[in-house]
Amino acid sequence: VMEELTGDLVKKSQQQNDLFIWTAASGSQFAGSSVIPEADGFSALITQANGAAAPGGIGGAAITGSTAYTALTDMVSALDSNVINADDVTVWCGPQVFTRIVSGLTSQNLFNFDPTGVERRNGLYEMPLPGFPNVRIVGTYGLVGSERVIVGPSSDMLIGTDLQSDTENFKTWFSLDDDAIKYRLRNKLGVQVGHPAYFVSNDL
Repeated sequence: VMEELTGDLVKKSQQQNDLFIWTAASGSQFAGSSVIPEADGFSALITQANGAAAPGGIGGAAITGSTAYTALTDMVSALDSNVINADDVTVWCGPQVFTRIVSGLTSQNLFNFDPTGVERRNGLYEMPLPGFPNVRIVGTYGLVGSERVIVGPSSDMLIGTDLQSDTENFKTWFSLDDDAIKYRLRNKLGVQVGHPAYFVSNDL
C-alpha cells in the first residue's frame, strides 16, 4: 500500500511542479498550497509584453481541430530568424489543446502524419509537427485547462533547483497520533528564459 501511495504522490508532486514552473506568479500564493513564489513561471515570462512575437494569421486564436495545422505553422513562421531552424523548436500547450491537435491532424489525413507516433515521456505527451523535422509538439500538465500556446527553442528555457533530486524529495510516514498517512515535500524550483524574443505566444 505504501509503495502504491508513494507512486501516486510522486505523480501528483510532478504535476504540481509542472503547474508551478508554468503558472507561478511572483508574490501571489500558488493555488492549493501555502507557497508564495519569488519569481514568475514560463507563462508570465513568455508574453508579447515581455518581447515574445505575436503570431500571424490564425495563430493568435484558440486552436480547434480544423485550424490546428494552419495555426501551428503560422506560429512557427513567426519565430525569430535566429531560431526558426533550431533543432529543438518546441510547441508547448496544455493536454486539452494537444488532444485537439492530434484529432485535427488525424482527420486532415496528412500523408506524413502518423497518429501512432505520439509518445509519452515523464508525464508529457509529445509528437513531431508534420513537415517540420525540427519541431516537436508537447502537451504539458502545466498548461492544463488553458488555451495558451508557446513556440520556441526548449534550450532557451531554464529550470533551476537547489538539488538535482529536489523534484522528488519527499517523506511519507504513518502517524499513530492521527491514525493517518502523512507526507511532506520540500524543494526549491524556479525558471527563467534566456531570450523572450526567440518565442512566439498567442497570449490566451
